[in-house]
Amino acid sequence: MKTTFAAAAVAGLVVAKVPLGKMKNNPAFVKFISENNRNYRSVHEINMRAETFADNMEKITELNVRSHKSGKSNAANYGVGIFTDLTDAEF
Repeated sequence: MKTTFAAAAVAGLVVAKVPLGKMKNNPAFVKFISENNRNYRSVHEINMRAETFADNMEKITELNVRSHKSGKSNAANYGVGIFTDLTDAEF
């Protein structure tokens, strides 16, 4: 239900031809919004959060690569959490 609402909200913005930047082609961010009940105040904030989310996903990927290269059986595994749309300064 939440995913359907988030997808409908995004679709509504796309139909309105609002520039969505990185959110437009980022289903992981749409899923994040839905699962974490995020409500952003403006299209500008949506774009900023989508950009931050994408940057944090890159960091998560880099950390996982480094961790798994260690070869340790208890290597850390990083993933999306409730703070993935926050900047380092906000966190």
